[in-house]
Amino acid sequence: MTTIPEDGAGKTKQPYLFNSTQQPNMSIEPTTARTCLDKLQGMETKSSESKRQLMQSIADDICATFMKISEYAGAGTLRASHTEPIDNVVRVIRDTDVSFRRSLEQRVRRLRKEKRWLRREYRKVVRSTETLSRTYKERILVMRHRLHFSQKNLVDLRAEHELLRAWSQNRGQQDQGRDLKGVEKAGDDKKSQSGVDGENPSLQ
Repeated sequence: MTTIPEDGAGKTKQPYLFNSTQQPNMSIEPTTARTCLDKLQGMETKSSESKRQLMQSIADDICATFMKISEYAGAGTLRASHTEPIDNVVRVIRDTDVSFRRSLEQRVRRLRKEKRWLRREYRKVVRSTETLSRTYKERILVMRHRLHFSQKNLVDLRAEHELLRAWSQNRGQQDQGRDLKGVEKAGDDKKSQSGVDGENPSLQ
């Protein structure tokens, strides 16, 4: 930084903005005598390309202006007291940038915190889903076993029913056969008794 004496005070100050070791590129010159504020008039009616060109023109003017001031400060034409308004502007820009950067950092921290929270909640949901899945799989397996057991019991009951039905039919046929034999025997006995009575009429 270039040390420049103050007027009449005998003290020295360092310009805040400019460095005498910098070699300004004077190839960039202001494109017009109009101020940047004048150039911004009628922005609402400009096309997108016109706006881009205008912003480039203003950026070139600002860059050429600061380089010229830096050249004068390095040559001693401008002192720190002269460039103080520019230093204040730069300080405001710098502080604004710091404030904006801090705001962005806070937002990033908040987003990271929210991201961690979402990851935790996602893991909880995944674990809960896996637990429910295992529970329902176990229940389905138990139900399948019960269904298989019920079907087996049903088959056994049907077989038992068929056996009982066949046995009942067979028993009925046997009982019917015995009844017929009993009737036939009773008839034979009656005939025999009638024959005996006919042979011995004196017994009447």
